[in-house]
Amino acid sequence: MRRFAALICGMLTLSAAAWAQDDSERLALYQQFRAEFDARRFEDALARANELVSATESTFGNDALELAIPLTNVGTTALRLGNLGLAETSYLRSVTVLDANTRGANADLIPPLHGLGLTYLAKNDPTSAAIALRRAVDLSRNLNGLYNIGQLPIVESLISAEVALNQLADAEKEHQYAYRIAETNYGATDPRMLPAMANYAAWFESMGRFSTARRMYAQALGVAENSLGKAALESVPPLRGIARTYMLEFLLGYEDPEASAAAQDPFASQNQTGAQLQRVNTDGEKALLIALDRINKATPPDLGLRGQTLLDLGDWYLVGANSAKALGVYQQAWPDLVASNQLDLVAKPRQLAYKAPSSSITRSSYDPDKEDLRVVEVKCSVSETGKIGDCESMRSEASDAQERSVIFAAKKSRYAPRMENGVTVPTEGIIVRDSLVVAKPAPPKS
Repeated sequence: MRRFAALICGMLTLSAAAWAQDDSERLALYQQFRAEFDARRFEDALARANELVSATESTFGNDALELAIPLTNVGTTALRLGNLGLAETSYLRSVTVLDANTRGANADLIPPLHGLGLTYLAKNDPTSAAIALRRAVDLSRNLNGLYNIGQLPIVESLISAEVALNQLADAEKEHQYAYRIAETNYGATDPRMLPAMANYAAWFESMGRFSTARRMYAQALGVAENSLGKAALESVPPLRGIARTYMLEFLLGYEDPEASAAAQDPFASQNQTGAQLQRVNTDGEKALLIALDRINKATPPDLGLRGQTLLDLGDWYLVGANSAKALGVYQQAWPDLVASNQLDLVAKPRQLAYKAPSSSITRSSYDPDKEDLRVVEVKCSVSETGKIGDCESMRSEASDAQERSVIFAAKKSRYAPRMENGVTVPTEGIIVRDSLVVAKPAPPKS
């Protein structure tokens, strides 16, 4: 729900300025709506928002321009309540009203288009989401400037749609653009750059570009330490990112297999060569221990952040084949996870790494005109020490060879174990799902 916040703030600000001085009834309804919304009483807020739509219809008619923003309020409140049908209907009607009553670009279109995109994402319809979000981004850039900061939440939503559609080249461009927007508005060394740096680094990480991600995390660490001080907790997320990229690099392979150890580890205290490359880089452990030291010195310590960082350290030891030490660190994390209400993090095994088959959609270009997707689902067990046990196919739309490739990849995946009452426990029935790209059959000859 946090990604809706920027949309809501912008929308409600527009609403507050929309009233004529003598429009006392509608203004009172809006103020009641806003009070309920700000208090997070969304059911009551939705009732007031619907009343405001009815009052506007009575005053101006069913197709009046004045309906656009009240309809957007209904859509956003419905979205917060998970009522996706009402959200979609309200946003679409708002867009229709604006298109019918205005000519050219209209800034009032941006919030309902963004909301519509978020609604389609929630409905698992990334195609429709991308259409709405691209229009919102184009309007924002045309009306408010190419690098206006207000477009960032929309760009982030558009990236989500493009990733879901496997339009990774487009998503990469939008990530670059989002970073440039933040840098243009804040400057490269401003701490307000940290979210943009984190998003960009996470993108590189998701694409398997671990050394590039690590450079971005290290840059973010420098910004946090230089602008906020080494004791600032804002330095903890980039330290965790640095450690994670070392772990994933060890499990999934280097970004450039031909590159030298020095090129791969520009932040390492000692370059790994030969046999050293057969184990996870110890600089990951160092980064996590520094992070934990900074958390523990804070007054008071952030228990939620400490619990997450301890899980990272346990994962690092688990991948480094020190399961006894890993399980001990997991046990240390348990009280913090309980105190911070984060037991959902260990309620099931956590996938640390999965190297998909070469035909997976995550590793292949996909042309829906020439290729089909075939789903394979595999069920595995995970032991109390994170070891993968038996794996068997549960569902397959692919060939036998492709099915076997997913089973093999599942067996080679790495998991952290589930926890109960402070100890790790075995788990059955973990599902690994992959979509494989296959060429469409040739049409029959006439």
